[in-house]
Amino acid sequence: MARSSVLASLQADLDRAQRQEFDLARKITALKGEHDRLTEKEQDLEANLERAYEAIKTEQDKPESPLRLSLPADLPLMESALS
Repeated sequence: MARSSVLASLQADLDRAQRQEFDLARKITALKGEHDRLTEKEQDLEANLERAYEAIKTEQDKPESPLRLSLPADLPLMESALS
């Protein structure tokens, strides 16, 4: 009788461990998906920042641009943010 009790306890432990393993695998998969989504968003934001920087720099290079007078101090800050 003691042997069947030990076997039942071990089976219960195994079942619990398998459920935990399944739950962890599901959470890992969800985290990987979230990581991929955030990485993609980060790349999109960096691309948007680069486009904005280039647009400002292009506009600033025009002799008639009002940015020519207002942005020179800000441009090095943006350049350092992109590097």
